[in-house]
Amino acid sequence: MNTQHTSTMSMPTFFTPTAEAGFTLIELMISITLGLLITAAATQILITSQGGVRAQQAGSDIQMEGAFAINNLVSRIRMANFGAQSTDDQSAFVMNATTPLGGIVFTATNSSATPKVDSANILMDMSSAGIDIIKSKSGSHPSNINGLNSDQLTIQRRVESDMFSCEGEEIIADKEHPKQLVERYFIRKASSTASATDLVLACKAATYADLPAPATPPAGGGFAGGYATVELGKDDTVTPPKIYKNLGDGSKLKDILKNDGQIVIDNVDHFQYLLAIDTNKNSAMHPKKAKVGYVTANDYMKLKAPKPRIVAIKMAVLVHSETPVSSGIKNADQRFDILGEENKELKNPNTLPNSQRQVYESTVFIRNARG
Repeated sequence: MNTQHTSTMSMPTFFTPTAEAGFTLIELMISITLGLLITAAATQILITSQGGVRAQQAGSDIQMEGAFAINNLVSRIRMANFGAQSTDDQSAFVMNATTPLGGIVFTATNSSATPKVDSANILMDMSSAGIDIIKSKSGSHPSNINGLNSDQLTIQRRVESDMFSCEGEEIIADKEHPKQLVERYFIRKASSTASATDLVLACKAATYADLPAPATPPAGGGFAGGYATVELGKDDTVTPPKIYKNLGDGSKLKDILKNDGQIVIDNVDHFQYLLAIDTNKNSAMHPKKAKVGYVTANDYMKLKAPKPRIVAIKMAVLVHSETPVSSGIKNADQRFDILGEENKELKNPNTLPNSQRQVYESTVFIRNARG
């Protein structure tokens, strides 16, 4: 019997691959463009933010260097003329170029002058060249303002109680032989290696007093008593002060005051002041009759004797920020009004830091010169 077998053959299975997801060239270009735009926007936000931080820091710098530091200077000027001496012609509260121990220093005694100058602000003999170095004067120091120079202001007062000088030196008071504190404010370079435009307001201080002749004369020469420069920080009644040789001539006082001193305000472009003078001698009793005008220190010294009394100082300091500002402020475009000098430009603006700048002005009425 024949048996028939049927074989079943399986057919091969074919798999069709599915299409993989991807970007076309156009889609890729659009994605890159969008990414670049987002990156550019984020970068701009970062730059703007950094600029805002710089501007804020620059504003803080100006506040610190300007407003806060000037307040300290104002308080020291306000106490000028304390301890001044009266004369036959005026009271101790009249401050001018001949007030003995007067608050703003213009003059010193000069034994070589004809006639001898014996009514002066500093009661020690000093040559004309010596007093010219330390006296208050206008336009004598560097400035970053085109067409202007900075002023020098020298003030003095009696030391009634222990205090510190503008340099931070302690001054020990001596009730029996009161010291006179002299402080010279002036513009100079920030350091010997700094650029000519890197300016600061500095102060140098010294003291002198009317002292008796010491029991032991100083080495190298005797001291017969009288006004002499003394060492800062010494109590005359406990520890004898250092009395410099032959200081009746005021040479050591000049030598000390002409030095560089201590920085009191950094980042200064200009320092200037005007003297408020009152030509009415009776205005202390009748304030409404006061005739007040403003003059520079040099113009004041040109006035005929007797020179009018000085009642106040109007000063201005132009400061700039330590932090440079990258944009929005161009030195060549900056203009400043300084004590009546309008629309003043920076000198050599391309060599100066691109910083925020601000003028601080203050009028200081000198309480010990009220009449």
